[in-house]
Amino acid sequence: MGRTMSLHPGQMLLGKYKILELLGSGGWGEVYLAEDNLGREVAVKCLRKDLCQDESALSQFLEEASKAASIKHPNVVIIYTCEREGDERYIVMEYGDKGTVAQLISEKGSLPILQAIDLAIGVCRGLSAAHRKGLIHGDVRPSNIVLCTDEESEGEGAVIPKLSDFGFAQRARLTRTSAKTGAPAPLGAWQYVSPERLQEDPVDGRSDLYSLGVSLYEMLTGEPPFPLRGDNAVNEVIRGHLKVKPEPPGNKRRGICELLNETVIRALQKKPERRYPDARAMLKALEEARDAQITWERKLKGLYKQAMAYFEGGKWQEAVESFEKLLKYNAPYEDVPARLEQAKEQVRLAEVYQRALAFVAQKEWQKAKAELEDILRSDPHYRGGEAKTWLDEVKKQIELASLYAEATKEEKAEHWTEAIRLFSRILSIQPGYQDVPARLSRAEERRRIQVLYQEAMRSLNAGEWDEAIGKLDEIVKLDPGYEDAASKLEWAKRQKELEPLYEQAVKYFEQEDWANAIKLLDQVVKKDPGYKEAARKLHKAKQEHPVVEAAKEREEKPMTQSESSFKKNVIFLLGIAISILCPTLLNLVLKLDWDIWEQIVIVVLLLFVFVPLYVYFQGPGTGESGGQAE
Repeated sequence: MGRTMSLHPGQMLLGKYKILELLGSGGWGEVYLAEDNLGREVAVKCLRKDLCQDESALSQFLEEASKAASIKHPNVVIIYTCEREGDERYIVMEYGDKGTVAQLISEKGSLPILQAIDLAIGVCRGLSAAHRKGLIHGDVRPSNIVLCTDEESEGEGAVIPKLSDFGFAQRARLTRTSAKTGAPAPLGAWQYVSPERLQEDPVDGRSDLYSLGVSLYEMLTGEPPFPLRGDNAVNEVIRGHLKVKPEPPGNKRRGICELLNETVIRALQKKPERRYPDARAMLKALEEARDAQITWERKLKGLYKQAMAYFEGGKWQEAVESFEKLLKYNAPYEDVPARLEQAKEQVRLAEVYQRALAFVAQKEWQKAKAELEDILRSDPHYRGGEAKTWLDEVKKQIELASLYAEATKEEKAEHWTEAIRLFSRILSIQPGYQDVPARLSRAEERRRIQVLYQEAMRSLNAGEWDEAIGKLDEIVKLDPGYEDAASKLEWAKRQKELEPLYEQAVKYFEQEDWANAIKLLDQVVKKDPGYKEAARKLHKAKQEHPVVEAAKEREEKPMTQSESSFKKNVIFLLGIAISILCPTLLNLVLKLDWDIWEQIVIVVLLLFVFVPLYVYFQGPGTGESGGQAE
């Protein structure tokens, strides 16, 4: 069902497009290179006549073309306009002056790795823009990725990849059913179609990501993961898409980093949910893979350069290790295997010496010393005296390490004088050795603090508060957390403040000036309950103070008449009671067996003694009232 007309070079289309040449043709029509009336080269796509006459297909096509035209993105071919002439339909779009990725692969085979990644990144950006518009391309493959000159780049030959044929892709029937029935479809498209499309499952943007993964795979290796080969090519390709796990591209080409391998394989997962969720996620993965590839290539290049330096410098063991790494990393250097064998031949001659240098590098001085002494026993002038020089250095390092360990031990024990001596010794052997300058400085400072603290303690013990405060204050400034210096400083300041108070209080105490003594001692105890004997003296003063006051009060205050009479009566009654009870108690205690008359006689005799005495002592001149009268 081909077109009924063809355009020819020089022919004017629609009065404004001069046809220059035929670029290609396919199931949908033909594409021509033309020049518009502005002198701009454009691509003109002429649709098949049957598509133009199918109203439903034409309506769908125009809708998809309109969506594609709405995508304004550097990595999507610009659709300038849709033209019509009679029943014919034309699409005028941006022209890719550098051909397509398919042509580039055909010319070069596999592309440089970073170039392939850059092209895939550009396509992924275009897909991201299209997917945001709700447009699925459906036929992402190298022949639909056109290359345009990058006018903004300063690099010669720089190109921009651009997705083309939006809207046309959905017309192709690439399913297992169409493969069996022989429905028309571009033969090469089978190599890029997603599994879900083959199975006629719902398709979304992840289908395009699968096709992009296939395209990137081909750019890296020179062929897609499931290429068309043999008589049953299409069926084998379909089986590959649906059932066969693709081999990582790094297995087919040296120099591909692991992250790039993983990125491609994830894009080629059979189930959409195992791929990247959208184009932006895949774009991020590609950008990370690009950075990883740059790092990887730089690493391989550096490793190869280092391997060659080892090789040419006679460092055979290092050369062997480096060349083995290059082989392990699948580095793209053809001479690596041969050079590895040559380096291994030289290892035997330098094995002992290399082992000694490795011990030196690892600072395992005793092992290095043993190896070097072994060498020098066999050849005192090995490598022009180099081994002897190393042995001298190793012995020095052993001595330094020993001194360093001993100094560290003294430092931990805070034996600063000895630590200072050892650190100084180390620096006299090798100035700047490890962290010794800083540790020596710290040890000297700690020694100074230690001396100050000892002097401060002596001053404290001697009660030299000003001297102690000065030294403790200096310690706290140097090291606020040094032992109990801060608390001692506060204590010393308190002692300095309390001492005159206490001395004055003691004077009051000795003078029995209890009120003033209590006042000052109370101040002292509140500030420092344990200060000397302040608490005890305060207690004593408080005991003495009320007794003295009471005595004074008794001396100064005379008794009233009623008080005096009451006291007399109490004494008289007590005397009578004692006189009556005394015989009975004596009879019971001493078991005298007195009868009642004998006890009465004893009571009467006691009363004869008590009453006259009572009268005598309570008479005029002896009582309070009598004294008052006098």
